[in-house]
Amino acid sequence: MLGNTHPYILLYASIAVSAVILVCVYLLSKNNVKAGLYSFFARNIFTVGLIMLVLSVLFQTVYQINHYFKDDLKLLRVPLTTKKTGIFKTPYEFAVNAKKTVTGSRSAELITDMNINRGGGATAYHSLAYFLYPIDIKVRPAYEPVDTCIMFYKKNAVKYVPEGFYPVYRSGDMGVVAIRKEKPCRF
Repeated sequence: MLGNTHPYILLYASIAVSAVILVCVYLLSKNNVKAGLYSFFARNIFTVGLIMLVLSVLFQTVYQINHYFKDDLKLLRVPLTTKKTGIFKTPYEFAVNAKKTVTGSRSAELITDMNINRGGGATAYHSLAYFLYPIDIKVRPAYEPVDTCIMFYKKNAVKYVPEGFYPVYRSGDMGVVAIRKEKPCRF
């Protein structure tokens, strides 16, 4: 390896150079130039280009095999929950703990300080929606009643619990799950 040069840069450069050499030799050989020195030169250049192409493909294959044995096999031994926690961190942990507290299918409203339309906020929002299922925090019709309120990444989240709801799960200062108070049944 040359200093801090990434191996893929060398790989793609060698593929490009060998391809250019092969194309040039092919185009020159089409012109039916007299045999002799040119023929010897063209054959050697063609061979060098072909060797460069084979070596670059071989290098790429060896690099990918090393990557597989070095990184990917380690992940096969790691439990799925550990992988999800490592990748999604807070949304995954919050959703798992919230689902332990609030069970069943529910319609929920999300109250957050995140920008859920772009960037990291959108990723966290979609991850949270996925892991919270069957608790639905996605957009729903206005006439559908909300029976759960989720405050996620909301400063002083407890202050924002709507009237008629009570908190059932709290995750630090930035996350709260609240459910609607049941109306008493009168017979």
